[in-house]
Amino acid sequence: MAETKEEILELKERVTQLETYYQITSLLNSELNLGKLLDSIMEITRTVMKADACSLLLLDEETNELVFQVALSDVSTEIKSMARLKVGQGIAGMVAETGDPLILDDAYTHPKFNPAYDKKTGFNTGALVCSPLKAKDKIIGVCQIIYSKEHKKTFSERDKDLFALFCGSAALAIRNAHMHEALMENQRLKKDMEFAQPVQESFLPEFPPKHDNFLFAAKALPAKVVGGNYYDFFQTSTETLRKFLITSPNSLKTNWTLPSNTASWLRLHINRVGFPSFPNHH
Repeated sequence: MAETKEEILELKERVTQLETYYQITSLLNSELNLGKLLDSIMEITRTVMKADACSLLLLDEETNELVFQVALSDVSTEIKSMARLKVGQGIAGMVAETGDPLILDDAYTHPKFNPAYDKKTGFNTGALVCSPLKAKDKIIGVCQIIYSKEHKKTFSERDKDLFALFCGSAALAIRNAHMHEALMENQRLKKDMEFAQPVQESFLPEFPPKHDNFLFAAKALPAKVVGGNYYDFFQTSTETLRKFLITSPNSLKTNWTLPSNTASWLRLHINRVGFPSFPNHH
């Protein structure tokens, strides 16, 4: 009879977890701010799974490293200060590499577990579940929940399956937030470029110079909207006409006013000391 009561309580808890996860999934899909989304994922995970600690790491594809984004525990500041983890390194790195969730009753029994984290933070890792964050069959990070060894609790296979289900929904929400951020950034850059284009074009000479023996024509084509080639002409003497050409990248992260600033400096220099000697390249 006691076993039946325990089973009923366990089933009720499982139903509550499933209902909570269902509500959470809808909530996550409506949040497009990545920072708020990651915080929500971790708060929910820790509450529903009743974990002592949890952390979320996202994959930096350029370096193939996992980067701590959110860590919730009594030593979260110390954990986040550890910053990066190579794919394949430690439990989280292994899960990111294999794409398979992992459940351990005692983390210290696994050869991939790195006790340096516990030594640095003072936390005593016991049982854990680590699951990949996988969106459209692409691993974008990992999430893990941990019980402290002092509590002598373990996770069940059903916990692992439920956690993996939640991580799948969380991964899709993170992917959507990334796409939203990229879209907003592209729209911002587009507006900046649309503003920059007429300004950049105003730096070009209105007409090519006139000469008795030569006919000049010039055209500047932007790399996309801004950038590309910039040109100007300099009359350094009655017999000498110089052409100035500079190629700038199509990026607002660089200074797209650089060509015009350089031309202004060159005019000033010519007026003072004459035309400088430049190597024959852009």
